[in-house]
Amino acid sequence: MRYGATLAVGAALIALAGCAGDPSVSVAGTVTFDGQPLEKGEIIFTAPDGSAAPAAAPIENGRYETRTRPGAKKVAINASRRSKTVDPLTREAEEYSFIPAAYNVQSKLTADIKPGDRNEVSFDLKSKP
Repeated sequence: MRYGATLAVGAALIALAGCAGDPSVSVAGTVTFDGQPLEKGEIIFTAPDGSAAPAAAPIENGRYETRTRPGAKKVAINASRRSKTVDPLTREAEEYSFIPAAYNVQSKLTADIKPGDRNEVSFDLKSKP
């Protein structure tokens, strides 16, 4: 009986330590495109050296919120719109990315995420970077 209680307490302590050891911090902010809140999109924070898993979050009405580990990050922002062109096979409007490559596949955007409760990081994108 005593062994079972010790095992249960040990398992609880390990679980608690796992929760307390989460090194990620909150990151939130705004994303505008040509001065207007980006209606829908995605933001991705990546460690430049690949030392941590990327953190991604949806952007809605110009706001996002996620958790990531502190440190320098490369940032990519993606969003798409429906075109007026209809795909002849699916008969649906095609989607295209309207955010310039300078903000995603060729992004130079960065963020320095500090340890602590909350980081506020905002981005003002332009159609012609």
